[in-house]
Amino acid sequence: MSFDSFRNRESPELETCWTLIHAAADGSATARSQFARRYEATIRKTLVARWSRSRRIDWIDDAVQEVFVECIRPGGALIKADSHFSGGFRAYLFGVTRNVMLRYESRPLAGQLDAVDVVAEDATVGKVFDREYARSIMREASQL
Repeated sequence: MSFDSFRNRESPELETCWTLIHAAADGSATARSQFARRYEATIRKTLVARWSRSRRIDWIDDAVQEVFVECIRPGGALIKADSHFSGGFRAYLFGVTRNVMLRYESRPLAGQLDAVDVVAEDATVGKVFDREYARSIMREASQL
């Protein structure tokens, strides 16, 4: 008997991480909404950690949205997510978030070329992501 046979099909909150990911990748509006609620704080706090002393701080809302667009667009990251990925979904989502961060950081900051732009080190950002990801799991577990 598979684990999926135990999940409550009436309640997307009770889905496992991977069943939620696959449902969101398949276009389920409910699953996409649940996916966004589950991971938005993790992504946002990671970007804040990276850009809190940067002139890019105003781009955080846009970057969070872009991470979700990257995940759920046709042919996007969720469709390519694999449960056998080294590091699991946590590492995969961090990779998507990091790619969006780096894309934003490669954009010129108009009119401020001479100003210093400070971004946090990757190690610091990774620790923030891991902590917030763990918190999201704990929140989900406490709700169950």
